[in-house]
Amino acid sequence: MRLRTDAFRASVGNGVSSRAGSPVLLVGASLLVAAVAWGFSAQIGRQFVDEQGRPMPPAYHDEYSYLFQAETFLAGRTWFPSFEPRPELFDQMHVLNEGRFASRYFPGTGAWLTPFVAWADPWLGQRVAHVLCAVLMLWIGSDLRGVVCGLTAGLLFALSPGLAVFSTLLLAHHPTLLGLLLFTWAFLRMRRTHWWWWAVLAGTGLSFAMLCRPMTAAGFGLPFGLWFAWFLSTGRSRPSEGTSVPDVSLLPAHPHSHSRHVTPEEGQTKPREEGLSPAKDRVPFSRRVGLAFALVAPLIAGIGVMLWYSSTITDEPLVTPYQLYTDVYTPRHVYGFDNVVRGEQRLGPKVIDNYDQWAENLTPALAVKNVGKRFITTLRLTLGIVPLTFALLFLVLSRRLTGDGWLLLAAIISLQAVHIPYWFSGIMDWHYVLESAPCWLLLCGMATAELFRAGPVAASRLIRGWWLAILGTAVLVNSVTVPLPSDPEQPWLLWRGRAPQRVAELRFARSAYADVRNRIDELRRGAPAVLLVIPVP
Repeated sequence: MRLRTDAFRASVGNGVSSRAGSPVLLVGASLLVAAVAWGFSAQIGRQFVDEQGRPMPPAYHDEYSYLFQAETFLAGRTWFPSFEPRPELFDQMHVLNEGRFASRYFPGTGAWLTPFVAWADPWLGQRVAHVLCAVLMLWIGSDLRGVVCGLTAGLLFALSPGLAVFSTLLLAHHPTLLGLLLFTWAFLRMRRTHWWWWAVLAGTGLSFAMLCRPMTAAGFGLPFGLWFAWFLSTGRSRPSEGTSVPDVSLLPAHPHSHSRHVTPEEGQTKPREEGLSPAKDRVPFSRRVGLAFALVAPLIAGIGVMLWYSSTITDEPLVTPYQLYTDVYTPRHVYGFDNVVRGEQRLGPKVIDNYDQWAENLTPALAVKNVGKRFITTLRLTLGIVPLTFALLFLVLSRRLTGDGWLLLAAIISLQAVHIPYWFSGIMDWHYVLESAPCWLLLCGMATAELFRAGPVAASRLIRGWWLAILGTAVLVNSVTVPLPSDPEQPWLLWRGRAPQRVAELRFARSAYADVRNRIDELRRGAPAVLLVIPVP
């Protein structure tokens, strides 16, 4: 594999002296990032094991629905028949029970979990996804600004408190992240090489993310789709205005690539020349159409799977199980403003009153409040407010945010925007926009690479040391709880790490469920049993 090592050397300070060194460095970096991601996720996961050494049951109702979905797929079905004599005896949160007993959720997450459920360890699936996502972050970052950017993004993803904690939950986010990061990696490579294979891979990743969380996939992919529409109509890979930032990707050379080669000297000091011939810069129309088909074909296939899946459960391809569940059981939770007002006009006999009445009526004021919560929590649970804010300001104010970086920033904004019309701020005030976290970390990686390349030697050393101290402090603050000497029965804490704090909150619920499970096991003494739960009025 031929690598553009001249640009690579420019991004890491001439740290690589031969072409053979680059793939070795990238493989080693991938193994390092994978090991850190696995270790941190496993360390958090070990805190959710009961006294008998068994994993504690999940914390959220949603997790049980995803588990049931995977078990249904494992049986070769998309639904089970409801218990006809008394179907209400088996009502379950986030599970349809209208003649067909099926998870309300979209099929991608259940499909991802199915082999791990068969292996009797569904949490392993989330950990594997966390590791793969961290490695993809390394690869994306290495394409954007070289291996310094890639290592920064990959390691920070692996050690992100929010992402690591969510890797121990049986929710849709990590499978969705895996699809979105595969899409991002392949799309950015397609943007440079114009090779159809990257378009197919990008479409496949986005299609899988859509099968897990459609609104998230749409919000994340919208800026990329707008860019592709512009590219399809103009044939230009990049806008004509100049930029002082080099192309430092680790892309393999390809005979059909239309990327412009950048020398080390040009990459470091010379802006992109304006006034290049439009005819020379434009990609042939036939090639653009081929890329469009390659990108869209997997999305069409994914939509077909979604339509088929919905029809097997609701009998109507355009009515998803998610939509039917909302209509029947939780009409006040409908998407959009004035959700409570609209939902109360459609109340039926099967509404889950306690859960449905929990919804607040979405007004512009509440929407603004939710956006603020989601934005601040994203910064905190991704890495920290200070480092991520500085990284973005540095890139924008120094004009080092190139086209790829603007796409990532647009994805952050778009993902926030599509979730404005929902009344709930999200699990931990975050989960609706959790998938924006990798974009923030890639921007942080880009800023790190720029700081490691720019400026006089003495100034650079000082700035690099300061920046590494900022990142290191953020990681420690997120991961470590600092106790004060006090009564062991009532300890005082100087600082509670963000990850330990979230673990404590989840452990409270999971340990309570574990106690119930253990009591039931004692009562049934190994025999099958049906447990009927009387709901709280």
